[in-house]
Amino acid sequence: MVFAGLFSALVKQEATGSGALATNFNVASELGTWAAENDVSQQGVTSTLPYNQLYDTFTVSGSSNSFANGDYRLEVTDMNTSFTSGNGNCINQVFQVGGGHPGYDWPGGVNYYSSGVAKTSGTAFTVTVDTNNNSYYGSAIQLTMPYSLVLKEIQIQSSSNAGNRPEDVSLLGSNDGGTTWEFIVSTVFTNASATAIETKTPTITNTTAYSTIRMVIQTFTSTGKSAILEYWNLIGDVY
Repeated sequence: MVFAGLFSALVKQEATGSGALATNFNVASELGTWAAENDVSQQGVTSTLPYNQLYDTFTVSGSSNSFANGDYRLEVTDMNTSFTSGNGNCINQVFQVGGGHPGYDWPGGVNYYSSGVAKTSGTAFTVTVDTNNNSYYGSAIQLTMPYSLVLKEIQIQSSSNAGNRPEDVSLLGSNDGGTTWEFIVSTVFTNASATAIETKTPTITNTTAYSTIRMVIQTFTSTGKSAILEYWNLIGDVY
């Protein structure tokens, strides 16, 4: 715990200076090979069906951006397990523009929302609690990177199902692999669709660089019952 706290403090100090390794860096730009994988045997979890995966891992090597070389871990809090093999859920493909896998790249757990709002109790709900003891209800997706990122922009693309398009989301960061979370920003998507990427550049006062960033989907634009994402990307300054 002492080392984790020290690391976090060092990252915070560096992120307030001018020593960024890259500015306005597009995280997905280094993950094209990972995003193109669709064979279950290539995934980070041994599984007979792709929809059983709540996480996937990948290693980037040989990038001209040396900071981008290393291990990545993509993880979701819940999953719709009703799909048959080949019809959805290769979560790594959320980094591919337009969605890559037949079906939904990330179909969240069924009935985690009621009338488009994340449930706060029952057998199907997810909550993320930050270091100030604030609770953020809703299905979540997160990425751990081999570098730390000061978040500046978020991009998403949703599905043809208008009822499941994200609206209110919160972004949180961690420097201990997701054991603790710090609030970064909340923002509202208004036009997330199956045909276009929507970019949000909210005002972010938290300038801490994080190695893990999580997005919690709190509400939809309509009355859907499960989260759906076809594309997700983070943009920011690298430390």
